[in-house]
Amino acid sequence: MVERTIIAKQLENIDVRLPFWLSPEIKQLSRIIAPNETIQHALNGRYEGGLALLCATDHRLLIIDKKPFFLSVEDLRYDMLAEVDFTHQLFDGTIHLVTMNKDVWFVSFKKKQLGHVTDYIHQKLSEKNNEYQKEMQTLGDRFESSAPIPEYVTQSQAKEFLPTTHEAWDRVGLKMDRVNRDNYSTNSKNPTFIRHRVSKFYPY
Repeated sequence: MVERTIIAKQLENIDVRLPFWLSPEIKQLSRIIAPNETIQHALNGRYEGGLALLCATDHRLLIIDKKPFFLSVEDLRYDMLAEVDFTHQLFDGTIHLVTMNKDVWFVSFKKKQLGHVTDYIHQKLSEKNNEYQKEMQTLGDRFESSAPIPEYVTQSQAKEFLPTTHEAWDRVGLKMDRVNRDNYSTNSKNPTFIRHRVSKFYPY
C-alpha cells in the first residue's frame, strides 16, 4: 500500500488525468500498488458492463471496478497472459486478454491510449520470453559442463547401469522385497507404497 499522493504523482508523471467518477477506483489503486511498483499506463473504460480503471504497471495489469458494496479487481501478471488482442471501431477500442482460465475484455473510448497499453503488454511479454530463454540456456550450459554425455557406452559399463541376468535381478528383488515388507509393517493400514520389479525377466 502506498500513499494517494504517490499515486497522484505517478499519474502526473505519465500525463494521465482520470475523470472524477473514478475516485473510488483510484483510492483502491493506492491500496493495491506495491511500494516498488510504478504505473506506466492508466485509462478509464468499461469492464463487464460497468465503468472501470485499467492500469498497467511495470509488474502487472490491473482492472479495478469499485461500486457501493462491490469491488472487482483483475490482477493479471504478464507471464499469465497467453494472448493479447486489440481491435478498434469508429468510436472506441477493445483489448481482449486471454489467460489459462478466463477471458477479459476492456472497452474504452480512448482507443489510442488503449493501443499504447497493448504495445506495452507485448513489450513485457517479449521481455519475459527473453528472460525464460536465457534461463533455459544457462541451465543447458550448466548441464553440459557438469554432466558430459559419453559418445558410446561399453558392454561392461552397461552391465553396471542395468542388471542383465536372472541372478542380478534376483539380488535387486531381494532388496525390494525387504523394502516392501518393512513398509507394509509400518503402514499396514494403508500399504500404498509398494515397489514392483518390471523387466524383461519379470514383466509385471
